[in-house]
Amino acid sequence: MLLQDIEPQVEDSAPQLRLHQPFPAVFAMNPTPRLESVAPVFSTANLDRWLDHYRALGFEVKNYGQIYGYASRDGVTIHVSVNANHDPALTAGCAYVYVDNADALHALWSVVPGGRGPAPTDTPYGLREGGHLDPDGNLIRYGSRLEKKAN
Repeated sequence: MLLQDIEPQVEDSAPQLRLHQPFPAVFAMNPTPRLESVAPVFSTANLDRWLDHYRALGFEVKNYGQIYGYASRDGVTIHVSVNANHDPALTAGCAYVYVDNADALHALWSVVPGGRGPAPTDTPYGLREGGHLDPDGNLIRYGSRLEKKAN
């Protein structure tokens, strides 16, 4: 089913979706499938360098030949695909990761060669956020909840 096969319908001021074709039988068994995780796919010109960098960040890394790989840490997985025409200004990716301590993560990641990023700062929306830019220009923004201050 393609997006153009779905037509928004408004009835009693509640938006509804009307499909142009019947639901497959699988929807009758589980009408609301649950999403379990997400894995962004970053781009790199050099898979070995990318894997080495993410290993230094504390991820477990694995490659699939010389064109694809991934890095996993604490239940977070980032995939990577080799792009011979990778241009950080055009093909770099971005992911946001919630962490338990943005300052501690920054302290670990800021000493890894080849990466850079802003130190965490407090935001008006209750997070302490920082970032890490890898050698290919892919950005991992991260944030932890601010401690609530007693009045």
